Amino acid sequence: PFYFKLVYPCLGQDFRTKPEASHSSCMVIPGILSFDMTYDIFGFDVFDLYCKLCSHLFERRTRSFLWDWKLWVGFLMWAGAWLWWFYYKHTHHGRAYNSYLSKMIMVFGFDLMALSMFQDIGCHAFCFVIFLCVVNSALAVALWHNIAHNGAVYQATNVYEDPKAGFQVAVVFLGQTTLFVFVLASVFNEEEVRFNLGFWFAGYVGVQMSAIFDRGSSSQLGPPWNIQKWRALWNRDSTYVLCPQEDVLVWQKDRTKEVREFSMTPQQLKARCVSGFLVNTIYRDILAFITPLLLLQAASPMACVGGALEIVYITKMDDIGDPVEYVEKGKYVEKA
Repeated sequence: PFYFKLVYPCLGQDFRTKPEASHSSCMVIPGILSFDMTYDIFGFDVFDLYCKLCSHLFERRTRSFLWDWKLWVGFLMWAGAWLWWFYYKHTHHGRAYNSYLSKMIMVFGFDLMALSMFQDIGCHAFCFVIFLCVVNSALAVALWHNIAHNGAVYQATNVYEDPKAGFQVAVVFLGQTTLFVFVLASVFNEEEVRFNLGFWFAGYVGVQMSAIFDRGSSSQLGPPWNIQKWRALWNRDSTYVLCPQEDVLVWQKDRTKEVREFSMTPQQLKARCVSGFLVNTIYRDILAFITPLLLLQAASPMACVGGALEIVYITKMDDIGDPVEYVEKGKYVEKA
């Protein structure tokens, strides 16, 4: 009653059927590998039905992408979400609006625009995705333009924020940038291959909105860069001297104990801010938004599952696990 029917990758034909048999759940455009796979459950082909449904909904039916509904509907969803966020902040005394539903609308609009471009120009659409990610980051900076008040306690969540990480900051940034460039180089290919829109939609639902966006510190790409916090540090014109809070607590009990000090000059703060912003905002957004397009190249459902989160570790290389707390020098004496 239950059986699994495997279809050879790259051929689009079932090994138990005649050679001329084919399936219509795959489409051909430049840049994606040809494949097909079906699953029969009690004679009902679930996977093929899912792929055909996605193909029916999202395939392009116009010669020019300018007449493609996905481009304009996606733009309205993406722009509408940003306009609503800015309007809400303006009418609520600077308090930013953040909801899971509005973020779903923004991300899906972005994905629709990227898919429309990808169906028209193939892998060159990644240039459009990168440009739109930079625009997203610029809008985020404008939305979170307030300067956060940094109190006596300073919390570090990655090596860019950790004052103990000296030269390691440059090494980690170089490593993350190198791997990020490798990812971008791998997506720009000119081979004529096929893609499955079912995997694209799974990338939106199963990866972007389940494991990446609106997950905070639990996101598979790591937490986003704290723009408000580092805007205040960017404007600092004096050396920032921090002491580990654990040392301070020991010192408050025994004044003979030594308290370690770590300093960051204004130039070092700006360098850390630029590096952290590039990795945890620009790189992070690009990797998040190209995920559905990358999953189009999966050769099978299992390959789609395996490749869903295979590149997310790049932006988590700078994480340090549990946050480390520091106290600014001169402010912990008051608590003694």
